[in-house]
Amino acid sequence: PVESFLDGVVATVAAKDPVLVIVNDGMDGGIFEELAQDMSHRGWMRWEDPSGIGKGSLLSALPSVTSCSRTALLSGRMASGASNTEKTGFSKHPALLAVSLATKPPVLFHKAELADAAAAGLSQSVRESLRDSGQRIVGVVVNAVDDHLDKAEQLRLKWTVDGFRVLDALLDEALMVGRAVILTS
Repeated sequence: PVESFLDGVVATVAAKDPVLVIVNDGMDGGIFEELAQDMSHRGWMRWEDPSGIGKGSLLSALPSVTSCSRTALLSGRMASGASNTEKTGFSKHPALLAVSLATKPPVLFHKAELADAAAAGLSQSVRESLRDSGQRIVGVVVNAVDDHLDKAEQLRLKWTVDGFRVLDALLDEALMVGRAVILTS
C-alpha cells in the first residue's frame, strides 16, 4: 500500500545515502519511462535493489485523489489532508527520523516553494536544504503533470527533464552533492 513508501523505500535508501524524494504528482508509468530514459541520457542510472526496493508499484489509497493518496504517501499512514498534513507527516515520520540527524528532520517542499520568483532556478530554501550535508532527507512535490492533466488539453507531450520547470535544477543539485533520487507519483 502507498502508506508503506516511507518505511519500505525512503528510509531504506536514506539509511545508506542522502535522499531527494521527487513526487511528480499525476505521473503514470508511461511518463515515468520517458523521464527515466531522458535521465539515463543525462548520466543518471536506474537502480533496482535485488531485494525489491525500488521495484514495482504501490496500491493507491481510496479514493485515489491527492487529499487521500498523496497524503498517505507522504505521511506514511492513511490520512486525508493538504500540504500542511503532508509536511507534518513527512517531517515526523518515525522511520525517516530514525535515519535523519537529530537536528535535521526530513523536510518537504511543495510547488509554490520550489522556484525562485526572481530567477529561473530553485528557491534558496530548497537549494540550501539539498546542499546541507546534515539534511539527510529532502522531499519535493512537483505538480507539472497533474496541472497539465487538470486543464484537459488534448495534447500528447514528450515528457523530458527539460519539460519541467524545476526538475533539471533539482537533479543537478542532487548530482552535485551526491544525493540518491527517488522519483515517484
